[in-house]
Amino acid sequence: MLTWTTATEEICQDRPFISSLDLTGGDRHSVVVNGYRVKDSTVRVYDPAMDDHTYRSSDEFFGENPKYTRDRDTYDIHPR
Repeated sequence: MLTWTTATEEICQDRPFISSLDLTGGDRHSVVVNGYRVKDSTVRVYDPAMDDHTYRSSDEFFGENPKYTRDRDTYDIHPR
């Protein structure tokens, strides 16, 4: 599982990553993390279901969240 530090390292290497989420209601969902802001410790998350980007605090995304649990991250993705 990525942490704030390892996630920002991935993004700095131009490698966005995919997070698979287990939602509280029992569904699963995946989002793409493709940016971050140091000034407020947030990550930029693309949600394909909403076709929109949002910023989530590192505590909310990498820590405990009542809406979902991060199940796994797919990272170290290299384009061909």
